Amino acid sequence: LDNCMKLVSSVESFIYKVEKIDDVNIITFSYRHPSYSDFDRMYARNLRSISFNFDTKECLVLSFHKFFNYDENPFTLPYYVNKWIPIRVSDKADGSLILFFEVNGKLYAKTKFNSTSDQSILAMKIVNENLELKQEIHNVVKNGYTPMFELIHPDDPHVISYDKKHLYYLMSRNRDNGEYNFHENLAKYDTVEVFDHKKENVVDNIVNNLSDASIKDKEGFVVYFSNGEIVKFKYTQYISRHNIESIPCYTYELVAKLFFE
Repeated sequence: LDNCMKLVSSVESFIYKVEKIDDVNIITFSYRHPSYSDFDRMYARNLRSISFNFDTKECLVLSFHKFFNYDENPFTLPYYVNKWIPIRVSDKADGSLILFFEVNGKLYAKTKFNSTSDQSILAMKIVNENLELKQEIHNVVKNGYTPMFELIHPDDPHVISYDKKHLYYLMSRNRDNGEYNFHENLAKYDTVEVFDHKKENVVDNIVNNLSDASIKDKEGFVVYFSNGEIVKFKYTQYISRHNIESIPCYTYELVAKLFFE
């Protein structure tokens, strides 16, 4: 918590908010319009949605560390990524990240920065309709992990529209040591599609297929690597619909250096 507060005080794009949940003050950290260089600091990549009991300093939520798109910045240059060893390849659903945590023995859901958002309420509604799933999630939380899901819902539209509600299990993260764990007991309820990560040149094959014009209702892939890194790969069609510029952000900094230094 102290390290997070130091980051917020030193980097303008890093932010926090305090919410009261069941009479407990919960502080959550995040970021707003950061540059890649903001994350080139110790602990900074763990600032994504990390939450604490503000009074006891207990870590309640440890989300994914900040990860980036392929060839988006120096963290994910093809020169490096293409040498890493994939250990998991999954579908990238276009929804809202949902994180589960416990306060006073009760299970709660939150988005990256909000415990009372519409998405959090929708996620808890889905879980409350399946008490067996709810108990499994609660058990994982009690064992020291933050279970992470993707909420897909017609009432929560993004670039891709879905006509059914889903709460896809993605991964869990240990709140003490940051290690990732895929809990099969959560995956059996609903999870994203997983692909063969052992195929030869799997990253090259993904990259070569991202421009497939026939793919219209998919966002892309998430690839986990043996060195702990995670990289997003997005279809060209999705990027176009999202109006994302394809020029990597670090290009602008290089240009600035050429002209002004």
